[in-house]
Amino acid sequence: MICPSSGTHFHLRLLTELLRFASDVAISDADFVAIKPISTLAFSAIMLWRDYCSWEVEHEAHSNGLKTILLNAVPVLQKIHSINAAEAKRLLWTEIEKFEARYCVARDNYIRDKAYDPEVIRWFGILELTIAGNALWSTTTARYNKGAKIPSREHSQTTLKTYEDKVTKPGYLIPY
Repeated sequence: MICPSSGTHFHLRLLTELLRFASDVAISDADFVAIKPISTLAFSAIMLWRDYCSWEVEHEAHSNGLKTILLNAVPVLQKIHSINAAEAKRLLWTEIEKFEARYCVARDNYIRDKAYDPEVIRWFGILELTIAGNALWSTTTARYNKGAKIPSREHSQTTLKTYEDKVTKPGYLIPY
C-alpha cells in the first residue's frame, strides 16, 4: 500500500484547518484528534485521485523539457514495483479504492461505537463532498483533459447576470 509521506502531514493539517474554517464546523479539538485518522484516509484518497488524473499532463510537461519535478504517485509505484506507467496507474486506482473503502469502514465504526456529536457527522459529510468535488473537477477540467470544453466568457457572464438577477429579487434564498 502507498501512503502520503510524512512531508504531507503539513498539507493534511492545512487542508483540514481550511476545510474546518470554511465549513464552520463546531467540533472540539479533542474530537478532531479522535477523527483525524478517519479524515486522513479521506484526504489520502483525494491526493491520490489528483495524482491519478494529472499523471499524463505532468508527465508530458516533464517530457517536453519543462523544468518540473514529478511529484506524483505513478512514478513512485513504477519504481517500487518495477512496472510501466499504465500498470502503475491501475495500481494507483486500486489504492484509491482501498483508501475510500477504509474511510467508509472507519467512519461507520466511529458512528456506531462512539457517542458522537452531530457536527462530527456533518464533518464526515463535508469530507465526502470534498472527495466528490475533487473527483468531478479532476475528471472534467481542461487542465487534465485536453478534450474538455473551456467555458466561454460570454456564457460565464450570462450565467453570472442570471444569478445576480435572482439574488437581488426579494424572497430569494441563496442555496447552500
